[in-house]
Amino acid sequence: MEKRICYIINNYLNEDKIDLSYVIHQLLLSMIVPVEAEIVMIGACLDKLSEIWFKSSKSKSNGELIEKKKFDELIKEYVDNLKNSFKDYPKVFIKIENAFQASGKQKVDFFLEELELETGDVEKDARFYRNKPAHGHLLDDEGLFKLMYLTDAYRTLLNRIILKILNYEVYIDLTSGNILSIDEKLSEENYENYVKMVKEHLNNDST
Repeated sequence: MEKRICYIINNYLNEDKIDLSYVIHQLLLSMIVPVEAEIVMIGACLDKLSEIWFKSSKSKSNGELIEKKKFDELIKEYVDNLKNSFKDYPKVFIKIENAFQASGKQKVDFFLEELELETGDVEKDARFYRNKPAHGHLLDDEGLFKLMYLTDAYRTLLNRIILKILNYEVYIDLTSGNILSIDEKLSEENYENYVKMVKEHLNNDST
């Protein structure tokens, strides 16, 4: 165990292309806030981490759907007409000018692709469900319960990404306690068993 910890710490200290300090700090803070805020903070960590990645020399795409130079060449002959057409809607024209850039979700998807890190339905559900509290949706008891266990899946994904960047070969699935290969996505079967176990535990406590 000590050798593993030392390996991770040494790789963290020697990583000179990706600064993980802010993300790790926020990830730690997310452990002491209400569950509604926890998943939002974890999602923000993922967004920030992808942003840091695309600004580094490790990124192949820099978060762009197409190279800006190539994009500018393709729309060069249309720019003046477009600018004139949208003169009363400058914000729309700015979006057109920046259409070569990926959106927030696309950037995260590109980030995971560049890391060669496969995700499955469990991770995708966690990423999607984060939007509910982030956008101010009120959750009933069932929704809060779902938020609780999806948060564990989301935190597992962030831990896995950080360990992947640090060239570590395994990670701990917080929903099952299993140690998985860094290239292995979360098992839907293990995840469903985890949800059943938590439900049974809560039902027993309420009786």
